[in-house]
Amino acid sequence: METANNLDEAKPIQPINTLEFETKTEDSVKYLIKISNIGEKLNLSTSYKSGLICQEYFSQYDLKSLLENIPFSFKSIEDYFLLLEDTLENNKERKLESKLKKENKSLILEIPAKLGRIKEIKFILKEKELTEKEKQDNIIEFLDKIYTENQELKKR
Repeated sequence: METANNLDEAKPIQPINTLEFETKTEDSVKYLIKISNIGEKLNLSTSYKSGLICQEYFSQYDLKSLLENIPFSFKSIEDYFLLLEDTLENNKERKLESKLKKENKSLILEIPAKLGRIKEIKFILKEKELTEKEKQDNIIEFLDKIYTENQELKKR
C-alpha cells in the first residue's frame, strides 16, 4: 500500500450537517426547508410540486456573505450553522415560526431570532431554472402518479 505525497495539503472530508423544518408562505403553501453545510458553504434548498407545477429553489452562501447578513465574527461555516441550529431549536420551544415571502422568482426566508438588536435572519432562495430533462421527468412522474391512483380506484 502506498501513501500519497501530499497528505499535509489534504483536507479531511467534512460531514454534511442538515437542518430541516417546515414553513409556509402568506398563501399557506407549505415548504420543507433544508439547510446544510457542505465544505465552506451553507446551502439552502426547497421545492414545490403540485400537479405539473414544479419549482425548485436553491441558494449557497460562503462565510463572507453570511457575515454581511449578521455582523458576528464566526470563524467557520460550522459555527454559523450551529447558531442557526440553536436559533431554530429555541424558536420551536417558543413556538415562533419562520416565514416565507414570494418575490418574483425568489423566496425570502425569515427566521425569527432573539439576538439583541438582531430580530431575524434572512436568506434569499432563488428559483432554479429546470432543464428539459427535469421537466420531462416531472411530467412522467406526474403521469405515473395519476396512473397508479387510477389503478387503485379500479381495484376498489
